[in-house]
Amino acid sequence: MAIYARVSTTKQVGGRFDSCEAQVSACQNYVAGRGNEGWSIVGSFTDPAYSGKDMERPGMRRLMKAIEAGLVRAVVVYRLERVLRSTDEWGPFRKFLKKHDCVLYSVTQDIEDVTPEGRFRNNILVSMSEYERNNGSVKTANKMRMQAERGFWNGGNEPYGYVNDPKAKKIHPHPDEAGIVRTIYCMAGELISLAEIARALTDRGVLTRRRIIKRRKDLPEPVEVEVGGNRFREDLLRKIISNPLYRGVVRFNGTEYKGQHEPLVSIEAWEAANAAISQAKASPKPTATLDLDRDKHFNLLKGLLYCGCCKGAFVPHASGKLDSQGRPYRYYTCNQVIHNRSVARCLVRQISAVAVEEAVVGLLGQMARHPTLIETVLDFGKANASGAQKELELRIRKLDREIEKVTASLGNLLNALADHGVSSLREEIRAKFEELKRRKEHALVERTRARQDLEALTHDAFAPAQICASLEKFEKLWPDFTQEEKREFVSLMVARVEVHSDKGKTEGRESARLVELKVKLHLPELLGGGADAESTARRLGGRRPSFTLNATVALAVGTGDTVILAPFHHRVTSPKTSQKRPTRQVHKDLHPIHRAIALAKKFEGGARRPLSVVAKEEGISAASICQLLKLTRLSEPVKTRLLALCGKSQTWRCGIRKLLPIVGLKPQQQMQALEKLLTATKSKKGRPNSAVEA
Repeated sequence: MAIYARVSTTKQVGGRFDSCEAQVSACQNYVAGRGNEGWSIVGSFTDPAYSGKDMERPGMRRLMKAIEAGLVRAVVVYRLERVLRSTDEWGPFRKFLKKHDCVLYSVTQDIEDVTPEGRFRNNILVSMSEYERNNGSVKTANKMRMQAERGFWNGGNEPYGYVNDPKAKKIHPHPDEAGIVRTIYCMAGELISLAEIARALTDRGVLTRRRIIKRRKDLPEPVEVEVGGNRFREDLLRKIISNPLYRGVVRFNGTEYKGQHEPLVSIEAWEAANAAISQAKASPKPTATLDLDRDKHFNLLKGLLYCGCCKGAFVPHASGKLDSQGRPYRYYTCNQVIHNRSVARCLVRQISAVAVEEAVVGLLGQMARHPTLIETVLDFGKANASGAQKELELRIRKLDREIEKVTASLGNLLNALADHGVSSLREEIRAKFEELKRRKEHALVERTRARQDLEALTHDAFAPAQICASLEKFEKLWPDFTQEEKREFVSLMVARVEVHSDKGKTEGRESARLVELKVKLHLPELLGGGADAESTARRLGGRRPSFTLNATVALAVGTGDTVILAPFHHRVTSPKTSQKRPTRQVHKDLHPIHRAIALAKKFEGGARRPLSVVAKEEGISAASICQLLKLTRLSEPVKTRLLALCGKSQTWRCGIRKLLPIVGLKPQQQMQALEKLLTATKSKKGRPNSAVEA
């Protein structure tokens, strides 16, 4: 014999003699009165503060497990509605009791269902309980709607920025939190991202409100726990900004009513903040994709370096020889030399990749020392500022007229709906309303940007000290950049690099070449100090002019350092290490399939480890890892055959470059192609020179 009790709300729990205890006591007296029949209580199962709409309750689950185990042959409840209030759940539960030969008894009701009349009576009782539950929900919803129509807050957790007054049954602004809410709306209206707002609040030591709640999930009894006191996150800030309660209205079932509480922000501030968060596009986070077309050896100036003699692009390539660190020597070769080697008249022809990259990075790091660069950039910015200022003022007036026009259209649409009722809200009208709303949000955001740009131009945002300070940080931050960050920064600042006038070796420097570099720099990025280039371009009227920096550089070849000779003297030194990569020795005599399988295990299980991190651990480039992982697509018989190979005499015939074309073939065709590779005659020029194939 088991006892089951349940109450629906937390208000019925925790008193001196709460409802669950009263139900259990009544059931115990009922069992004691029938002790002569051999009844004994196995245990009591309770579900405090759980609704009877379904059977997903911890106490009920424990009771059903005891019935399945044969420990309980009868269940006593105070009333049948304490078990459940759903006709959908009643049928399966009755079958469950019958299957395990268990009987249900009630202290106050006759619920035996051995006769048709008893089953009919129980069905009626359950139906009445379900009706009472649904009717109570409808009454509660009607009361909440009527309260909302009168402007009352409908309860729940107190919104941040307000405090509830139980006596007046109203919410009032919180003395401390109300100012924080206004700050959040103000910052969002100024197009500051939610992430930056969260960081600013954290720096000020602002945390969410602490409160005590009753938590009862999967617990026998509700317990009081303290929540809150955490840092603000972007999702919480978005929830606060989109809540219409802060502009003085109460929302219920999608309808807004004028509230009786004091608004914390104006309607204009609320609309501006919501327009900003709705128009903001979250930048996609970089994911580690296994792209086989990536730049294998990370050539920093790929796509930016051009030959000043032939006006063609430089093509990066790596030689088969390795330096002391186990890396291949990299070069940039003129495209004309590659296609017309015998007749090409290029004076530059080929240049060391490491040397020219060090020279460009050194120039970027020393831009603040250029004698005329900052003055030229500032003169150009100020010359364009006056014209841009007029354009911004004209744009602000145009956006003001657009906002007034859209607001009037929205008002006319709402008036038409109020006159003709909700039935007139057809799909076309709803689409028109959403279109007007989007237009207004876009115009609000654009007007805020234009006002910010105009204010920046008015207050002379192009300050020389600020630009120099920003550019001087580059040289310190560059070593800590990742490869992707380095490429992104160089592409942001540099539009084109031309190599001119190859004059051969320098005087007194037998291992260096004298070249002329023309580095074409983006002007908005320079004016913004390497940051906030988009807003700087807007302030210049959308124009993105450039500035060409001419420099004479002695490029290091082999040993030695790259030296910038003009327009200023600067020696570029790069850190050098004497350690060799141990990974080449480990995999020297084994086929690359061994390494491919080992690498594939690092990306299993959805770990999504960054490709750059794995490449650094393995001591090879990210593109080499991509090529190795492509070998895992080979069929199992082919991989088994490759795993059995050992020694250069066997593995050189089927290196990575020869296996990649057969990856997309069918399994039988893959094996046939592999046999052809293994039986092919060894040629003198067929030995591998790739670090990976070896």
